[in-house]
Amino acid sequence: MNIAINILFLLLLTSWAIKKPTRFVIGYFIYVTAYLGFFSRDILVANIEFGTFISNLIPLFCAVMYRNKLKDKTSIYIVIALLLFYVYGLFKPVIDGRQNIIMSVISSKAHTFYFFVIYVITLKDSIDFKKVFNFIFYTSIYYSALYIINGFGIGIRPPVFIKGDGIQCCFDSFMTFSLFYLHSQLCHIKKKAIYTVILIIGIYLGDFFSLISTSIILLPFLSILIKNWKNKANIIIFAAIIAVPIFIAFSFFQESQTYKEITANQNNAIETRSAHNEFRWHLIDKEYNWGYGFIHKDSHFLSFFTNSDSQYMNSLSFIDSGYTDLMGKFGLYGTILFLLIPLYFIKQGFKNSSNAFCIIFIIQMFAVNITWSVFTYQMGIILLALAYSYILRNNNSKFAITKGLKDNQSIVAHKELNTYNYGK
Repeated sequence: MNIAINILFLLLLTSWAIKKPTRFVIGYFIYVTAYLGFFSRDILVANIEFGTFISNLIPLFCAVMYRNKLKDKTSIYIVIALLLFYVYGLFKPVIDGRQNIIMSVISSKAHTFYFFVIYVITLKDSIDFKKVFNFIFYTSIYYSALYIINGFGIGIRPPVFIKGDGIQCCFDSFMTFSLFYLHSQLCHIKKKAIYTVILIIGIYLGDFFSLISTSIILLPFLSILIKNWKNKANIIIFAAIIAVPIFIAFSFFQESQTYKEITANQNNAIETRSAHNEFRWHLIDKEYNWGYGFIHKDSHFLSFFTNSDSQYMNSLSFIDSGYTDLMGKFGLYGTILFLLIPLYFIKQGFKNSSNAFCIIFIIQMFAVNITWSVFTYQMGIILLALAYSYILRNNNSKFAITKGLKDNQSIVAHKELNTYNYGK
């Protein structure tokens, strides 16, 4: 039954991706969140999950169809860079003789979410970002409500979100993105104080310490950044909002005993992270400069090092340590080049004050990536897609960047642009 629902919904998504980009993006979020927890999105054939591949090939093919919309050089370069990283990850292990191309394709599943990034960058001028952001916001309130209700011992849990005796919504990053969006210039949702409390409680109950700590630290910086946008002190503020959360997150990660005590509810993964990282770093050291690419867990090379008795030590990929995961895939040089992309968007974000919440979110991802692989898994990639494309669209808009416009005029013009271009 689930497979039939998924196939029908993917056909609907295909139609929306071609004709109604805004509706497609919202529908895509519904699909990747497992229909908000009510139905599995897996399409299993011979124990291989095809749902993720199909759902990500749809935006890629549609982006190719609308490639003529890639008119600005920046968008073209970003799309080319993302495709090159994917191609590199596919063929590196094949060229090295470690596995065949089919194994590489299977192992690339998580990275195919970057096809969604390519789509939203290509169709950025046809997407109503405010509608999309509002959808994510109310989805985040839904997640927070589920966490709070279950915190009171009321077992209302959509089946896909059930985790033991508790609940895990899987896309907790939605809540941090929504928290920053709520306090942005673009958001006009009322009762912000109430929603802020609901989101912070939800993030806390989600048990991702890196998310709650960086959210609490960065939220005041968002307000400071918006108010002092034209001030030269932004350089100092910018340095602080990068350094503080990364330093704190890294300190807690290094001081394992303190970190374990604070995150007691998710200790199973954390207590063994050091050992698992040691295993991976032993392998990474052999390909330190350029990594392994998308290497399959059944690769004949990897089978000599992995432990089939542990689900955490049968693959080089590692969702609990983003920089380790990047190093395994792309090596030191590749990781540096890969991270230049989000760093570039932080820099580009400063061209328009309404980009502030996107800048803060990308900075948060750098800190969170220490303990959660947000640059290489969907819970980070699909939100980074929105941040990237929104910054590009904002900077390229003739309304938003007209010389001499004040910030408040820019926002009004931005609304006019929404009214004129959108609704498709």
